[in-house]
Order: sequence, then C-alpha cells, then structure tokens
Amino acid sequence: IKNTNPARVLLTLQNQRLQCKQLQEQIEQMKLSLETDSKQIDEELSGDFMKIFSDPENQSKIPPFMKLFWEEQQKYLRCSRSSSIRYHPMIIKYCLALAAKSSGTYSELRYDSTTGSGVLILPSLRTLRDYRNYIRPQRGFNPAVINELHSKTKNFQYVERFVTILFDEMKIQEDLVWDKHTGELIGYVDLGDEKINYATLLDVKELATHILVFLVKSVVNPLSYSFATFATTGATSFQIFPLFWKAVSILERIDLKVIAATCDGASPNRKFFRMHKNLDGNPEKGVVYRTINLMAKVLRYIYFFADVPHLIKTGRNCLANSGSGRCTRWMWNSGMYILWSHISDFYHMDSNNDLRMLTKLTNDHIQLIPYSVMRVRLAAQVLSNSVGVALNAFGPPEASGTAKFCLMMDRFFDCLNVKNLDSYKDKLKPDLKPYTSVNDTSFTWLDEFLEYFKLWKESIEERQGDFTANAKANMFLSWQTYEGLQITVHAFKEVCKFLLENGVEYILSERFCQDDIENYFGRQRSIGGRKDAPSVV
Repeated sequence: IKNTNPARVLLTLQNQRLQCKQLQEQIEQMKLSLETDSKQIDEELSGDFMKIFSDPENQSKIPPFMKLFWEEQQKYLRCSRSSSIRYHPMIIKYCLALAAKSSGTYSELRYDSTTGSGVLILPSLRTLRDYRNYIRPQRGFNPAVINELHSKTKNFQYVERFVTILFDEMKIQEDLVWDKHTGELIGYVDLGDEKINYATLLDVKELATHILVFLVKSVVNPLSYSFATFATTGATSFQIFPLFWKAVSILERIDLKVIAATCDGASPNRKFFRMHKNLDGNPEKGVVYRTINLMAKVLRYIYFFADVPHLIKTGRNCLANSGSGRCTRWMWNSGMYILWSHISDFYHMDSNNDLRMLTKLTNDHIQLIPYSVMRVRLAAQVLSNSVGVALNAFGPPEASGTAKFCLMMDRFFDCLNVKNLDSYKDKLKPDLKPYTSVNDTSFTWLDEFLEYFKLWKESIEERQGDFTANAKANMFLSWQTYEGLQITVHAFKEVCKFLLENGVEYILSERFCQDDIENYFGRQRSIGGRKDAPSVV
C-alpha cells in the first residue's frame, strides 16, 4: 500500500464505501419489503414446508418436475451472476408456457435483482423470445419444423408411431405485417405452395382472415405438435385435400403412421371426407368414414372423425331449437316429442327446491347466448345422465323421449371421451374405461346407439299425417349432426380394433378429439393479450 498513489487509495476507499452504502440500502429495502409484504405462517405450516423439501422420506412423493424445479432453483442461487445461469430445457419449456398465458404474471413471479421483487429465478422475457423464435415461422410446411418433429420421434417404438392429424381454422386480424428478416409483407392468403395457390385461390392478393393449422397427435404417448400453418379466407375442401395428403406424405416419410384425421363438422370438412368416396374400400355404411392411406408402404386406412365435443354441442343446439329458441325443429320420436321446454321447465321447478336434483345446471345452461352456445361443458351437462334420470323419475310422462335422448348422448360422450386409466373408477362410469379388447362391450353399445337414430328416422317416415319432407326433416337432428355421429362411430370402432390388433395395449378415445388444437389456439390468443384475434405471424 505504501507504494500506491494516495489518490488511488482514496478513490478505492470511496468506491468501497459507495458499494457498502448501496448494499445497505438494498438490505433496508428488503427488510421493508419483508415487513410490509410478507405473511407470517404458524410453526406447523413451516414444519410442513421444511418436511416436504428436505425430508428424505418424502422425496419419493414429490413429482419429478417439482423435484427438478427446486433443485434447479438451488443451483441458480449459487450462481454469482445471472449471466452465468444455464437453464434446464424443462425449465425453459415450462417458462414459455407460463409466459404465453400471461406475461404480466410471469414478470411478477420472476425475481428481479434490481427491485427485489419476485420469488423465483427464471429466464427473462427477452431470453424466452429468443427461444420462441428459434425456428422462424412461415406459411406452409416448414423444413425446420419437420426436422424438429423427426428428431423428437426418431426413438419412438412401433406403437408410438401411430398418429392422428388434427386440423382446424382460427380467426386472425386482417392486416399486413412487415417481416424484418425477409423484408416481405405478410398477411395475404398463402397455402405454402405457389401451384396450390394459383390452382385453388381466386385472388392471391387477398388478405387472410383465418389460419389453418395441422397438428400431429400421438395415439399412445403425449406427443402433440403443431406441424404446419396456412393463411386462408376460410379453407375449402379443394384446398384442404392437397394440403392434407402432402402432410400425410411427409409424416409417412419420417416413419409416423397416420391412422386418423379429426376436424369439426364444417361444410368444407364434410365435403373433404366425401371426396374420398372411391378410396373408402366400399364398406357400404352410408357415409364416408375412411380412406386408403395412399402414402403407406402397406395397406392401411386413415379413419375420419368428426370432433365429438362439437357433436355434443350441435346435438344440444338441435334440442335447444326444438319447440323453443328459434323453433326451427319439433323433434319427434315414436309418438314422443323431444323438446327443450322439458328440460327448462324442470330446471325452473327444481330451482325452487331446497334440495336440488340438477345441481350442475345454471341459467347459463338454459338461457343460451352466443358465448354459452360455444362452451362444450354446458352442452355436456345438459345432455347428461343426471338430467335424463331426473326427467325419467320426476318429470312429466311426455318428457320420456327427451330423457332417453339425454341418456344416449351422455353415454356416447363417455365412450368417446376416455381421458385416463382411472377416471371410470372415480366417476363410477364403466363407459369411461379404456379400451383393451376388440370384444369390448362398448362397441356393441355404439351399434345400439346408431340403431336408436335409425329407428327414430323410420318412425318419422312412418308417421301418419300430411307432412312435407322439410317438416319431417325438422322432426330429427340436423343431417350434419347425424352424419357426423355415423362417421365417428364407424371410424372409432374400426380404428380401435386395428390398433389393438397391432400391439397397442389400451386406447384412450379422447386421443381422437380436437382438444389439443383448441388448446393451441387458446395459447396463441393469450399471447396477443387483449386483442380479439392474433396476427398472421
């Protein structure tokens, strides 16, 4: 020190005192924050937390991801600088999902060393943006996305390679967006291939209003992957056809075996199914529910599914307009009317009782508005076993037809909405049991389900009276719903038997529903915050 310039020593001391002062201020700020924002917990709860995270005996009870998360947090705490932290891939994936739901909530959770706010050490939003944009999005089949999907599935076992293609459209903003990487204006209709664009589009310079998404979902494991996107103004069957088969060819080329395709009951989708009439193998079922897989190395079918939750909604909508609502129908089956008033009158009567029978029904179920019409949960709770049983037991005799319709639709939804191995035990519903045998009794009941509608149509045709063809049609479900029910039942029975005969141990019927693509749309909308619809990018 004696050889050091005194001015330099003085400057060093001043810097040290300044740092000490800043640290002291931070400590005081943290103390104040603890006093004002912290909540005191009792010793018992404190002990429980300590036991959960430190007691070796309880380590086996901690879920794997929770254990990984807290181990990583302890590792990050030991890092002297935030720039030296290397985040685990599972942490990055979790943070991307969390930030997509709410960036504001994510910022509140993330620890900020400058302000002392937050409780968890997480990557910044800027870091997440780099991960999110690792593959630059583009319309059509992106080679980078295909390669990523191939790398994810290259170690799959044989039965894991059976996949379903889900496709649907999402409304977007009609706007042009400048791509800073390519200098292009994005927002026009684009099917990813100039030949398809000019062959199927009337105006290639028209602004896109929808995004068509193809999503790949495994029948056996949790794989759910957004595979391709296309900018459209509402895809037609002639546009879907070449895109679908190109998707099938790419998936088959990377050894993923396309076994099913699921979409909603929109008119272009039904026309797309019917375009395969000459490739369905002549099953003589009255509807087109399968096609030969032209891209497979061996003879194999692709089975078409109308999304079951959408069928439940359209079935409920037919009932809601039967004698009520828009009064477009007066559904009638073998001398019994099937009317919405049977349910609404019983609900209003039940609401006045202290001990209610229809505990799940609310005004939202009965007084339908555009928002509630779109909610599957409300439709499923109306067409439920509890409503059917209550109408049979305590409703008027003329409501028996409505009760049977509810019971049939409820059981159909259970058969086609099996989500896990144990739900049938918890809910005491045998129809929620996974399919493990080609002789499962549910297959027999599904035949009876279609027979119920067949006899219904026959009773209408044989009804005495001077009824026009249109009047008779209004005594039944909409033909679109009936067609969707037939397609789904025939396809489900055959695809289950095929999979079980080819090594799949059990089948969860929910794998053929569109829930994953609806969840994907929800995540995309949440990224846009308060905007009604996301942009084309």
